[in-house]
Amino acid sequence: MIATAQNLIDQMGQTLIDLEVLAQSSNPDFVQPSLVSVGEVTADVAAAAARPGAYPHRQFRIQESARAQAWLDPIRVSEAMHQLIHNAVAHTAAGECIRIGSTIDGDQVSFWVANEGPALDPERAKALFETYRSAPSNEDRAAGMGLGLAVVKAVAQAHGGTAWVESGEGIGARFGFSLPMDNHDAPGAQDGQLPHQLASMLGSES
Repeated sequence: MIATAQNLIDQMGQTLIDLEVLAQSSNPDFVQPSLVSVGEVTADVAAAAARPGAYPHRQFRIQESARAQAWLDPIRVSEAMHQLIHNAVAHTAAGECIRIGSTIDGDQVSFWVANEGPALDPERAKALFETYRSAPSNEDRAAGMGLGLAVVKAVAQAHGGTAWVESGEGIGARFGFSLPMDNHDAPGAQDGQLPHQLASMLGSES
């Protein structure tokens, strides 16, 4: 009973955190993009997931890691990735491997988490991220799906990107999000550049 109560308290705490993130996602400064290494962000996420005690009885490996730099908010991207990892853990069994990756396709950078869990119904998979904009169904709650995917979508949209899911028989499920690599138009990116612009102007005038 104590363990069950603690689990419910933990779930409520995470739900409050997720709700706060969703409430903040409409703010202009929700993301603060900077030029970062995609590979380093991928490695940091994988290392945090694999640390002792984080997700017992699960294995993690980096399947792909993009060697590129992109304008993004590494904190928000990491938050979204950990939501996807938590979702994958909820749909895998002890001892299974969860794959983490990042790829570049044209001017887009994608981050994703994949597992060998059961394939999703195509129609449900297509509407999955929309479902989590509202309250999840009883079926989704039972499966351990909460507001996490809504947070992922909010982070992706704040970067000017999209969230997605791929699923099929024999391949499990892969959840991810794709962002523009050059995100100078984001409010946070402009604010972050202001001190450098002022310094350059002062330097040229002197």
